[in-house]
Amino acid sequence: MDKDIYSSFTDEELAEMVRSEGHRRRTLILAELFSRYFGFLKSRTAQLCDDPGEYEDLLHEGMAGFIKAVDSFDAGEEKRRFFPFMYACVSNRITDALRRRRDDCEEAEAGEEMSPEMRFIIREMIEDALSMLSPLEAEVLLLRYAGHSYSEAGDKLSVSEKAAENAAARAHHKLRLRRIS
Repeated sequence: MDKDIYSSFTDEELAEMVRSEGHRRRTLILAELFSRYFGFLKSRTAQLCDDPGEYEDLLHEGMAGFIKAVDSFDAGEEKRRFFPFMYACVSNRITDALRRRRDDCEEAEAGEEMSPEMRFIIREMIEDALSMLSPLEAEVLLLRYAGHSYSEAGDKLSVSEKAAENAAARAHHKLRLRRIS
C-alpha cells in the first residue's frame, strides 16, 4: 500500500520530505505523521483544556500547530528532533488560543508518551478516517488546520474558494458520520 511506504521513516525524515513532495505524497506523509501523534494531540489538548465545551476547538488549534510544526521543521546541522519542536508548536498554539479566550489561563505540564498499542490503534483510526476522504478533502482540512483560509487553500490546490469550502464541508460531514471529527 502506498501509505505504508512512509512507516519506516523517522519523524525528522518525514518532516523534511513534506516540503519536497507533490500534493498526493505530501498528503500521505502528513497522514503518517498525524497518525503517529493524534493521541498526543488529544492528550495535550485535554491537559490544557479545563472546559469540555472548548475541547474540540482547542484540538483543532493543536492540529494547526502540528501542521505548522511539520511545515517549518528543519533539523539543521544540530540534528534537532521533531518531537520537542512539534510539542512546543502544538502547546504554544493551544495556549495562545486559551489566552485569547481567558486571560487567567495557566499552562499545563507535559504528558506521558503513548504506548505502542495506543499508537497502533490511533494509526488505524486515522488511516480509516483518511480512506473515507478524497485527496482534495484531506488536503483542504490539513490546510485549514494549518490556519489557511478557504481562499488560500483553494489557491494552493488550484480550485476555487467555494470548492475548498465544499470539500471541507464534505470531509467534516463524512468524519462526523463516523464520529471521528
